[in-house]
Amino acid sequence: MKIKRLYIGNMGIYKNALMNNISPKIVVIGGLNRAGKTTLLEILRYMFYGFPRNLRDDSIEYYVESDIISDSLENLNLRISGFSEPQITSLDFHKSVSLKELHKNIDIYTYKKLYTITLDELKRAKGKDEEEKLQAVLLGAGIKDIIHIPKLIDNFRKEKEKIGGKLGNPNTKMFKPYYDSVLEGIENRDEALKELKEYNEKCIELNKLEEEINNLYKDINKIENEIIILETLKNNFDIYKEKQNIEIEIENYEKEHDFQGFDKFPSLERMEILYEEYKNIYNEYKKTTKKDSDIIKYYNKLLNKKNDITIFEKQKSGIKQKIENYLSLKNQLEIDENNIFKKMNYLNSDWNEDISEVLSIDCDFIKEDKLLMLIDNIKKEEDKKKQILWEIEDIKSKNKIIKSEFNNIESLNINNLIKRYLYTSTGIIFLGIVLFIFNKFIGGSITVIGVTILSIYFIIKYFSQNNLLIKKRNLEIELKSLENKLKNSSLNLEAIENNIKSLYEELKLYKNKLKIKGEVSINSIYQYFKDIQDLKEKIFNLKNTNKKIQNLYYDIKSDLLKVKDIVSLYVHNNLYENDNILNYKDEIFNAMDTAAMHLNKAQNFEDISIKNQIMKNKIKKVFLIEENTEDILDIMEEKINKVRIYNKYVGLKFNKELIEEQLKKIMKGDRIKKAYSEIYNDNNFNIDYIFLNYTSKDQIEREYDTSKAKLKNLLLNLENIKEERQKIKIDIDNLKTSEKLEKSQKQIDEARGLMENLALKYSYYAAAEYILEKVQKNFIERAKDSILVGASNILDKITGGEIKSVLPSDNILQSDFKVENKNKQIYKSVDVLSTGTAEQLFLSVRINRIKEINPKFPIILDDAFVNFDSIHTKNTLNILNELVKEHQIFILTCHKELLEIINNISCDVQYWKLEEGNFEVSDFEKLTKYLS
Repeated sequence: MKIKRLYIGNMGIYKNALMNNISPKIVVIGGLNRAGKTTLLEILRYMFYGFPRNLRDDSIEYYVESDIISDSLENLNLRISGFSEPQITSLDFHKSVSLKELHKNIDIYTYKKLYTITLDELKRAKGKDEEEKLQAVLLGAGIKDIIHIPKLIDNFRKEKEKIGGKLGNPNTKMFKPYYDSVLEGIENRDEALKELKEYNEKCIELNKLEEEINNLYKDINKIENEIIILETLKNNFDIYKEKQNIEIEIENYEKEHDFQGFDKFPSLERMEILYEEYKNIYNEYKKTTKKDSDIIKYYNKLLNKKNDITIFEKQKSGIKQKIENYLSLKNQLEIDENNIFKKMNYLNSDWNEDISEVLSIDCDFIKEDKLLMLIDNIKKEEDKKKQILWEIEDIKSKNKIIKSEFNNIESLNINNLIKRYLYTSTGIIFLGIVLFIFNKFIGGSITVIGVTILSIYFIIKYFSQNNLLIKKRNLEIELKSLENKLKNSSLNLEAIENNIKSLYEELKLYKNKLKIKGEVSINSIYQYFKDIQDLKEKIFNLKNTNKKIQNLYYDIKSDLLKVKDIVSLYVHNNLYENDNILNYKDEIFNAMDTAAMHLNKAQNFEDISIKNQIMKNKIKKVFLIEENTEDILDIMEEKINKVRIYNKYVGLKFNKELIEEQLKKIMKGDRIKKAYSEIYNDNNFNIDYIFLNYTSKDQIEREYDTSKAKLKNLLLNLENIKEERQKIKIDIDNLKTSEKLEKSQKQIDEARGLMENLALKYSYYAAAEYILEKVQKNFIERAKDSILVGASNILDKITGGEIKSVLPSDNILQSDFKVENKNKQIYKSVDVLSTGTAEQLFLSVRINRIKEINPKFPIILDDAFVNFDSIHTKNTLNILNELVKEHQIFILTCHKELLEIINNISCDVQYWKLEEGNFEVSDFEKLTKYLS
């Protein structure tokens, strides 16, 4: 059963994740921690049976869908929604398929423990119940039928020992009270009987009869022993005769054939298998030689260049990427070069795209911070100059205004106005005096007005003259101050202009260094400097890119030159003499593709040639054929026919041994041994001695009939004496009339009855214990010889011959095993093995069990080899590589070292990258890099 497609709609980290076109062989899924490997293991572990509710959050509606191919090659579709059962539909017949049809008889526990293998599955189970359950899965083949036997044995033994101890002694355990009661009754009865004289006489008579009976028993025993021997001879006479006939036939074979050295040949079955195997390989070798004859002429050259072709195939995509990078860089180089020339023309058209002009400008000599400081200082000085010029203009303007105001003060004649005021007020006073003569009131009023006006006149005159003097004095001071300021500003202006001139001289040096012609603004100088810096950087980058392109070209050319000899097999090697080899890249790659295809065929031819030679050497060694012998197939047929005859001879010897063993087993019986010992007084039984006394079976039967008649007469006589003894016993019993005798006898009978029931129980338990122990012992022996043979072979291969056999433990129900190493040393438990060896053992048992089971489910391994070293991992993967004929194998890992081993073992591997719940088809190199 193989998974073709897996779609995870919703589960854990997975949302709409898809794996399509999954390989039916080995599928390696690599992912880092928390990439989703554990969830994927759970999906693959439960998808054929349904998800348990305790798996994850049951509030989420899980959805998984898969296309699978059954063992009968029927295409099926499997869907799981939530915790419901998987729904399976046949895509070929458009009908539903039941889970029973899919699983056959494999339950989920068996599938989980056998097919989904993590480190937990490669350890001993914990807990008695879990151990028994797991061991039933690992061994199978009938262990379920005996799984309860150890418990039953233990229970029967305990019940038996409760009754009568280990040996059934009547004086112990539950027997003891009844045994003591019988002894007590016998003592009481004997004491009572002593009192009866007649009783004693009858006892004497009874003893005589007992003695006579004993003698008869001896005679009967002797006759019975004779009958046992005769009966045994009669029943086995034909077998004995068959043995004699076989001995004659063996003797004839030994006369007609020389079987010396035939024991060195392997089994006939193996010889026939080797014959068919060599025949197939030889035919395949002939077929390949004929089919690929055109490749064989390049055979040695291709194989000699195998590493170069393989390396080129691995590096092909990288070389193509280099070529693509080279062409891309070259194209970008041209674009960058054109941009640089445009920039140069923009900065200075006289350069005429001469890069050396730009490179000759030593920008490193120019300190950017100093240039910026110089430009800033010029700007500051220019600003200062403007400020001083403005101040000078302002001073001159103020000076002009003040002078104008000063002149106005001097030109103002306020005395004339005051004089007019004086004359007017004097005229008013005079008029008032005149009017006073005519009208005192009017005249007095006018006179007062005149006096008032005159008073005001004197006040105004005083203050006006004082203010004008103060103002004039202030204007003179201010004019003097402005003249001083003008003088200072003129001096400052001169100093600033000198400083500016000095700064511009320094700036001129920078312009010369930058090769700036003509007048430019100071801001443009800095920008020009930055542009030159940027241009130089781009030119240097251009040179580096050009150097990189050249190196890349030489690197590509070197890669392509490595395969020159290979390419020359298919294409004329003149193309390597061309200046630009990249013009012929397609021809080279096509030639290498052809070489890779031819190499594959050459390797196939080499493989079949080696297989043919190895098989031929193996055949010569196994069939004991001389080195230079031809027509090996004919010689093999001849030797196989001889071995068939030898096998018949060996078979006769084996049958003879079986008959002898059968006869020995018969004669080892207690009855026959006892009979022989008592008749011949010899414990060493010799069957030939007995058979030689008889020439035919009829003679034995006649003697047997005679002995039977004698026995009949003796038994009749014994019966008569017993009847007489019984009468005497009745008489003795009748004499037991005392109450003491009755009580004693009752006590004896009751105790014996109860003791008899216990004895029956004891015998039942003892018999059951014995039978079950035999059954368990037989199963363990069978497990040694058959069940674990496959596991032993697998572990032998994994450990490189260090461990030879896997044996069941003494307690078959424990998930434990014994192992035998190459030195015949036996380890009684896996607990004494190293962690890696123990895990290899449990893996071997699982693989052996998987090979026996149908259907052929996929095998999932989740980093199960972390405790294996590289050699044991490689051996294990070689075994798994054989399983891919029937099983699809998923390997989940986060270790790149495992990928390298897998890649070295098999090319038929599909790689998947798992990252945060997303699948991506990958290859060995990419996945290895991802896991690094």
